[in-house]
Amino acid sequence: MRPNPLKTGIASIETFKKGLDTGEAGDNVGVLLKGVKKEDINRGMALVKPGAYETFYNFEGEVYVLTDDEGGRKKPFFTGF
Repeated sequence: MRPNPLKTGIASIETFKKGLDTGEAGDNVGVLLKGVKKEDINRGMALVKPGAYETFYNFEGEVYVLTDDEGGRKKPFFTGF
């Protein structure tokens, strides 16, 4: 994981091969970032306004997994799921 945010700028935004002036929450878009290599990006990273969010690397949580009868998974979970 990267210890500090990666600073960049947006060169262009597009959706389904059409250019956009802006993208909004919930839009499915492709973003061309200035000076960023493919190796610099990992699944789960977020594109956010600088200073808008605080970064956390460790947290505690509680999960309730729905049973099969409740419409949940039919197969078991494994480490790293």
